Amino acid sequence: MKIRRLAQSFLWIVIAAAVFCHLVFAQKRARPPLSPGILRAKSAYLDCDCRKEMAVSVPGALPELLDWGRYEVARDRNHADLILLFSMNPYLGDYFTRDGPDKRPALVDYTILSVIDGHTGELLWNDYKRSGYARVRGASKALMHEFRLAVEEQAAPRLRIAP
Repeated sequence: MKIRRLAQSFLWIVIAAAVFCHLVFAQKRARPPLSPGILRAKSAYLDCDCRKEMAVSVPGALPELLDWGRYEVARDRNHADLILLFSMNPYLGDYFTRDGPDKRPALVDYTILSVIDGHTGELLWNDYKRSGYARVRGASKALMHEFRLAVEEQAAPRLRIAP
């Protein structure tokens, strides 16, 4: 009889813990407000500051950007409002000042998307996905999709109901 009560108590504790964990982790991730520069931008340039292992990041993200249609795709970085930079290392704010590609050592473990102001070099938004060599294309596409969702969420017109 005691074992049965212990088993029931344990079962209720497990159920309560599962419900609590579901409530904590199921909440929608709140996105911070986007920079007005992202919402005002008209053009974007896709760039990859990566080694050959990540060269598929731009071709992986380009269809999502083209399908979205919000930004005109610029042919060079000098004529873009936004620079969408894929990399393996966090952005240091030196896109315009460094000489050549990023030379810091890195493993292709993460794919990072940094959205940079095309005129100032300021970091406006970033996100990352754990990818590895085989998943760079998919991670790049997913990051572009996340960026798209963040922009559309804040750029959507808000309906006001008159009293």
